[in-house]
Amino acid sequence: MSVKYLGHIVSQYKVETDSAKVEALKTWLRPANLKELRSFLGFAGYYRRFVRDYSKIVKPLTDLTVGYPPLKKSGNKKPKDRVYFNPKEDFGDRWNLDCQSTFDSIIDTTAPVLGFADPKLPYVLHTDASTTGLGAALYQEQEGQMRVIAFASKGLTKGESRYPAHKLEFLALKWAVTSKFSDYLYGSEFTVVTDSNPLTYILTSAKLDATSYRWLSSLSTYNFKLQYRAGSQNQDADGLSRRPHGEPLDDLVSQKERERIKQFTLHHLMEPGLESSGLTADAIKAICERHQVVGSSGDLPHLPEAALAELQRKDPEINMVIEGMENGVNLGNQPTTMGLWLKEWNQLELRGRVLYRKRQKHGASQYQLALPTKLRDMVLGSLHDDMGHLGIDRTLDLVRSRFFWPKMSQTVEERIKTCELCVRRKTPPDRAAPW
Repeated sequence: MSVKYLGHIVSQYKVETDSAKVEALKTWLRPANLKELRSFLGFAGYYRRFVRDYSKIVKPLTDLTVGYPPLKKSGNKKPKDRVYFNPKEDFGDRWNLDCQSTFDSIIDTTAPVLGFADPKLPYVLHTDASTTGLGAALYQEQEGQMRVIAFASKGLTKGESRYPAHKLEFLALKWAVTSKFSDYLYGSEFTVVTDSNPLTYILTSAKLDATSYRWLSSLSTYNFKLQYRAGSQNQDADGLSRRPHGEPLDDLVSQKERERIKQFTLHHLMEPGLESSGLTADAIKAICERHQVVGSSGDLPHLPEAALAELQRKDPEINMVIEGMENGVNLGNQPTTMGLWLKEWNQLELRGRVLYRKRQKHGASQYQLALPTKLRDMVLGSLHDDMGHLGIDRTLDLVRSRFFWPKMSQTVEERIKTCELCVRRKTPPDRAAPW
């Protein structure tokens, strides 16, 4: 038995859209102006909980609503000298192919059937983020099948859209847990599935900024475990949510396709003549992420031992150290920096054909890859520039967790002190009064 209620068909175990309402959506004429577009978005948005990543999908249409005069005029402020679109005029050329494709996708979509939440069963929450918005899906396993409870999505402010990828994923987690689905999740055990492997590091051992600490504090009252699932296996989103949403931003940090980066890196590391072509920033990013080369994290990209060994042997100092360890060569009377390598002799270790420095942290062994000179500047760019321009201590901590080379602290400090963005962002010192 089922009943119609507020545009939904409700039965004992599920809720779905009213076919009559959906039919009205399918026969909707293309909006010609702002008023008609707002009517369409309002009607379609009523069923947004049935559509994964709704905010991302409709972004080309919501962007069309920008540039019109405000609905309410400010009483005190004088109107700015700004040219607005006329709300009654046709969109004209501003209704482009992206807008038409989005409109067609919305009216042609088939909404899934949603289940009712059972507070006695555990929840599974999927979160995702991009530079166009946040998305989340809440599931429960009911009667042997994974059933969708609700979808949710949210657009980003201009400030949020400039967050690096790892912080966007963190924001998606915080928003979905503490805001959108808090009524379901508070007091329950649940699993969060994410395609962002760095997010697992952020929540356990990373140094955070003040904003992230507040987010972490708000999450501390919830009982959940985080599960990483590669994007190539994350196929739960429907076709509508996976359609292109305009041109991607020209920002490596916003590109979360780890598998693509991994394959790109493997291709370049194994390519003959690597010393002439050099490594791209994509390849270096994958190397940076592989900070537990011989550790326990199997999710990080695997770089061939032969490729790492070849890169190290092309570096004069590292090659000299390796030859000394392999052949018992006397390393006396060497350049000054070789003395710094000799100081670490007892901590240096060849694992296979690759040189590492072994250090103890919190009682556990950590292996730092001996990084060749030609790669250091690019690695610092990835761990400083692409990680949100952290300060000296935080950047150095990230580098130390992955790599080693002599005078590493000095290199990091010089890099950050000469970083144009960091210099401009730094608060100027207080000046003394002129009297």
